[in-house]
Amino acid sequence: MANLSKVQEIVLDNLTRMANEPVPEAELKAAKDLAVTMHQLRLESLDAQAQSATVNEVLGLGWNYDNRYPDLIRSVQPSDVQQLAQRLFGQRLLVRTLPEKPVEAMIPPEMQKREHVY
Repeated sequence: MANLSKVQEIVLDNLTRMANEPVPEAELKAAKDLAVTMHQLRLESLDAQAQSATVNEVLGLGWNYDNRYPDLIRSVQPSDVQQLAQRLFGQRLLVRTLPEKPVEAMIPPEMQKREHVY
């Protein structure tokens, strides 16, 4: 709990930075490469390809959306990310949900019954 304020500050600083500054090209390229690679890995089996094509068609993306996905991802520009961040993170509502007894919440229930847990 001691680091809660620091973590909150880091998250809010990053959201503000994304809205105020274009994401660095190298960072965006790494994110795009990761997104494309993960997408391709999810489609390794014929079953996964068939399921994805079906879902994409139902969602109105077209059965061949998976073929277009890499080019769509690679076309994202730093300004696109910044504009989306401005729209999504412009107004914030911060909600923290914390257990009454944080230390006990981190201990598995089966361990809480033992003596000398702390």
